[in-house]
Amino acid sequence: MRLKKIALALAVAMAATLPASAAKTAPDTISARKAFVDLPMEVLDMLPRETRLDMLDYFDADSIYLATNNLDGKSKLKTVTPDFLEVQITEGSTLQVKVLRCKDGNDLVMTLYTTGEPGGNQDTKVQFLDPKMNLLQAKRYLPEPRPSDYFEIPKGCSTSMKEIEGMIPFYSFVYEAEAGSPEVKSRLCTDDILTVEDAALVELFKRPEIIYIWNGKQFRKK
Repeated sequence: MRLKKIALALAVAMAATLPASAAKTAPDTISARKAFVDLPMEVLDMLPRETRLDMLDYFDADSIYLATNNLDGKSKLKTVTPDFLEVQITEGSTLQVKVLRCKDGNDLVMTLYTTGEPGGNQDTKVQFLDPKMNLLQAKRYLPEPRPSDYFEIPKGCSTSMKEIEGMIPFYSFVYEAEAGSPEVKSRLCTDDILTVEDAALVELFKRPEIIYIWNGKQFRKK
């Protein structure tokens, strides 16, 4: 009996001396508002950190606050939830911050920076960061867009994907996230870059949007 007690005491003592790396680490989590405040300037250079904090303070007080950005324009917060934040940076640019929960319990931060006037030709820059605000490789988490994914051409149709691709001089993709949803919606923008005739033909086959769903590791096309 005494030997068992000694063995137990030794086991406890050895466990206490294990390096910190051997202990189970807590999940690395973050909220959308903290991510907004901590975003590095290379991701959000229009709003200094102190300005972001002021915007959140006014938002919490239910006060409409137009913050001065680095171009002397006005920016405002539109939505703030635990997993989602949207801010109007300028009249022609918005930023969405989306927190994604991973299967291992850690969080991932996705930012969607969209430029261009609504109803015109817009484009979104998609970036991913860890809770410590280190930039990650975006294509690990969201497939790179393929133009053919945005079209549905019936079998036997006289119009081919190659013909459509020849009409579009360049591609712009818009991404949008929502609070409380694992989905990201994407659409191909062809507004203002096609002739009236080409636009009419392209619209016959263009999908309204593509939906991607977060599965805890990456986005998959629905």
